[in-house]
Amino acid sequence: MSDLHEQGSLLPEATEVEADDEEPQDGKPKIEGRKLITLIKKTLIERGLPDRHIADLMGVTTIYWASMCNGHRKIKSVGKDKLERVAEFLGMPTVQVLVLAEYFEPTDFYVKRTLDDELNIVREAMQADPNWVSLVPSFKEWEQLPVNTRILLALLYEREAGRNFMRKLQMEHPALATTTDTGSKKAKAA
Repeated sequence: MSDLHEQGSLLPEATEVEADDEEPQDGKPKIEGRKLITLIKKTLIERGLPDRHIADLMGVTTIYWASMCNGHRKIKSVGKDKLERVAEFLGMPTVQVLVLAEYFEPTDFYVKRTLDDELNIVREAMQADPNWVSLVPSFKEWEQLPVNTRILLALLYEREAGRNFMRKLQMEHPALATTTDTGSKKAKAA
């Protein structure tokens, strides 16, 4: 055992932490932010610091820190300000620590748009197209059309112009996949 464990550490050494892609064994909870926790533990060991040091730095008790390490608490729950202190302690950018803490969700990395937003983008493309500009309803008329009619117009424009607006819409709004797939199968059959 290391000197750190002999000093009364509540935590296993960083090398004893399971790999991130492994399934939890023996009913143990999944440890979110395991990569960050492992890095913190490794740094504590390298610098010869007790667990109390990182707990104090984060403004939590040693027991709370141990709970984060064993998966009963989430390290990202301490908040960005405390994770900024951890970043400073580790000598790395805050965003890197936030990523390691699993602070972000995949959806944080793309712009969230509604179906109406997407359909308005199609309308703007139709209005910019010299072949369609005279056929595009005004914005007021467009807003008054039922959603299904706007989707139909978007599909027609997509097919005629050879553009792919609806593919993106289908990914973001899976309910549209069945509507547009059925329409395209019928069109191919005809």
